[in-house]
Amino acid sequence: MNLRFVLKERFDNASQELPFYKRLKGFTVTLEDLPMTTLGKLDRFEIKKIYEPRVIAGKEGALPVSGEPSTEDRSLIATVIGKRILQCLKEISGIRRPIILEDSLELDLGIDSLGRIELTSYLKSAFSADLKVASVQGLLALRTLYWK
Repeated sequence: MNLRFVLKERFDNASQELPFYKRLKGFTVTLEDLPMTTLGKLDRFEIKKIYEPRVIAGKEGALPVSGEPSTEDRSLIATVIGKRILQCLKEISGIRRPIILEDSLELDLGIDSLGRIELTSYLKSAFSADLKVASVQGLLALRTLYWK
């Protein structure tokens, strides 16, 4: 099994108990020693300075979390279909920040089981397609919606 997938799944499960602002948005795995203060504590400011760009860039096993979307994300969301999907998601979730393809439908966008039914209805209408609720119910991340 993929270590990145297992870690992300565990973080997502733990995040369900946390308020939005405390949720883990990304991670990186390193074999380097973490920076310490002169008192022997973790230097959180130095850690953020070193590792946040890596997490944002998606390097070393990190998940993209904020900033500019990746080239792949931009190409997907620039399509007519991508724009329609984002519009549906923004209307249902009320999210005003940029939505990235790594966003969790439930944890990051706040779309619960009833919201997924509403999302299915929006997508049916936007694409004039026969879409089953079950196909949207099992989705975890926005990226899977694009690749279905």
